[in-house]
Amino acid sequence: MDFTQDITKIKQVSVIIRYVLIDFENHLVKIKESFLGFFEIHHDEAVDYKNLISQLLHNLGLDINKCKGQCYDGTSVMSGIYSKLQKRINDIVPNAMCVHCCSHNLNLVVCDAAKSSDKAMRFFETVQSVFNFFGGSAPRWALLAFGEDNATAVCKKVLKKVCATRWKARHNALFALKEKCIDVLKTYSN
Repeated sequence: MDFTQDITKIKQVSVIIRYVLIDFENHLVKIKESFLGFFEIHHDEAVDYKNLISQLLHNLGLDINKCKGQCYDGTSVMSGIYSKLQKRINDIVPNAMCVHCCSHNLNLVVCDAAKSSDKAMRFFETVQSVFNFFGGSAPRWALLAFGEDNATAVCKKVLKKVCATRWKARHNALFALKEKCIDVLKTYSN
């Protein structure tokens, strides 16, 4: 489970379950993952995430008591051991061990490595400054997002925030800036 914002800046949660299929006849064990979807979440509280998980599993006819593990990023709302999501799941299923997501760990390593270069740090600070300039003003954001042709507004890329803990977010920020470079320059000149 992880959250992100969509193009309209609505917070949404992506949910993936990992499960095991056992073929007793052929003595095979297969580990599978299924993406359950994106779900809008109105509050960033552990109880909201727990309710979402409970409702999804119930709708799928899955018993939460068969849960053997939990995997989240390192945010306190997910991984906090006293009252956050992992604790709330452990209250229901005490043996559902929580581990930090390996992908998030790798992202943290790559982001820390990028911090060792002054040029890389200045580069990403500049990309973030461009995002802040447009994101801090609704008229500038609208001009950039919609341009002069509202018919193709949905298809256009919008600027993305540089995330300190996700390398892919840096890629997305650069790609979006590259795609919108002409619009950025036009907007700066206005």
